[in-house]
Amino acid sequence: MAPLAALACAWAAPAFAAGGGNAGDLGGVVLLVVMVGVAYLLAHVVVDRLQRRFLLVTGVEYALLGLLMGPTLTAIPVFLDPKPLAPVIALAAGWVGLAFGARFDGSSVRDPDATRIGIVDALITGGLVAAGTWLVLTWAPVLLAPAHTSLASALGRSTELPDFEPGRVLIAALVLGCAAAARSTSALDLVRRRYGLTGGLPDTLERAGLACDTVSVLAFGLIFCVWHSGESQLPRMVVWGEWVLLTQLLGGALGLLFSQFFGEDERKDESNRFLALVGIITFASGAAFYLNLSPLLVNFILAVVMVRTSPQGRSIAPTLERSRNPVRLLLLVFAGALIVDVPLVLAAFTMAATIALRFGARAIAGWFATIGTDVRRDVYRGTLAQGDIALAMAISYRIAYDGPEVDIAYVAIVASVLVNELFAPRTLKGLLVDAGEIRSELPPRPAATT
Repeated sequence: MAPLAALACAWAAPAFAAGGGNAGDLGGVVLLVVMVGVAYLLAHVVVDRLQRRFLLVTGVEYALLGLLMGPTLTAIPVFLDPKPLAPVIALAAGWVGLAFGARFDGSSVRDPDATRIGIVDALITGGLVAAGTWLVLTWAPVLLAPAHTSLASALGRSTELPDFEPGRVLIAALVLGCAAAARSTSALDLVRRRYGLTGGLPDTLERAGLACDTVSVLAFGLIFCVWHSGESQLPRMVVWGEWVLLTQLLGGALGLLFSQFFGEDERKDESNRFLALVGIITFASGAAFYLNLSPLLVNFILAVVMVRTSPQGRSIAPTLERSRNPVRLLLLVFAGALIVDVPLVLAAFTMAATIALRFGARAIAGWFATIGTDVRRDVYRGTLAQGDIALAMAISYRIAYDGPEVDIAYVAIVASVLVNELFAPRTLKGLLVDAGEIRSELPPRPAATT
């Protein structure tokens, strides 16, 4: 809770420093801290019991709370425009990138089947969802215009649909594809803890997920380079290839530099590592935000380099993992707060299409990816979870690009994460039962000692 309270105070600081702060602003920030605190306590008291009883992923409740808190947060002046929040949002996205990079130990590379499944899954799922959502965003405004007009008239809202530009529609579709390709280990972690699973198909799913997420993160960062937004803050025009090189150099150089923060001192405690990581993520995410690059990719590259060049690199991943829940809460609060008013019929159709396309694409990808391997053809049932990485992509895209296409795509990604995180544990459990990995509803008991 302390990091969240500090961030809330940091949001209020610029307004007061500029002389624009007032009691209402401060009251809103205090309200935000209280609401986050209540949400955090509810998640750890009420939802933990529901999780154990009904096999729910911890994180769905954060999404619901974030969506419900969105209208309240927009009453706070600092949330009216997401641009002033961009550095803090970039920090949250960078944290996800650093945590993922720290977990990337190359185990999937040493498993050819898992690597193949992950890469094929990412390419087919991302490609099909991108193509499908491009068609939806291109033709849905025309086909759904009568339904939108009728509903908007009944609700007393504007009957005009926004104008979608072809170039921005393409970017939105590609972002939707990257987010759809991204996976989450939340369902797998939950099922493993519940049933005490080790090895076998769960390990294959985890290693394939690392390969799949790597492809999606790289593709998402490439979008920021090819369709670079905003002013470059550089003295001359930079082409997309140079942005790609700059992203790699920025992440790699910062990784080498910050690896010195983790020396050979084994006595360095958890709090010191945590504070060092906060400073690292703040600096790297700030640099990525200043250059309008993907903080997710920059911090991913930074972590991969830092973990392999620092003597204490292996201690970074556990430290980041222990801060996972507060950062996820922060991401989902932002996810709810950044949702804006969108055409209801078009948004609902895009959300439904995105979820259906992702499910179908996962099934097709799982069938193709497992040809020639011993892995089940219905492995897609264990790959439906979609969490932190997709949310980090959504909020990064939301603050970096403008237009009605951004708003529609953003809402679709948040809805997809919510739905898939809700049902993923059950479908994964069914897969593992059919595969013989789960043979009893109760987890195995530890052997008695004599």
